[in-house]
Amino acid sequence: MSLKVSLTSDQVLKGLQIVITNIQVRKVSAQYNNEADVKEYPNMLRATVIKDTSNVNEGQALAIKLKNTGNYKVGQVVDFDKTQLKNGKANLWANQRGYVQVSLKGDSLDAR
Repeated sequence: MSLKVSLTSDQVLKGLQIVITNIQVRKVSAQYNNEADVKEYPNMLRATVIKDTSNVNEGQALAIKLKNTGNYKVGQVVDFDKTQLKNGKANLWANQRGYVQVSLKGDSLDAR
């Protein structure tokens, strides 16, 4: 059994600045039964939080599933006070081992 909590992406990302560490095309995996999810969100942007106005999350890693990565590049800084995750969804989930993860999905990263 897993616990899922639904939040808006703005609740999770507001006040954060990230640096993009990796951009990749996602692959379907039978192990994770993710075919529909990969079809809808074929790209993955991985990043590290470099600034958090609440001083809580610096250094934390994020993975954002996207329909379109636009012109973003590895090493680029994204400020979520100036950028939004368009049609963003955020979920927290915990597996049976007690690890809590945040899942972020959206169409693209766009200027506010």
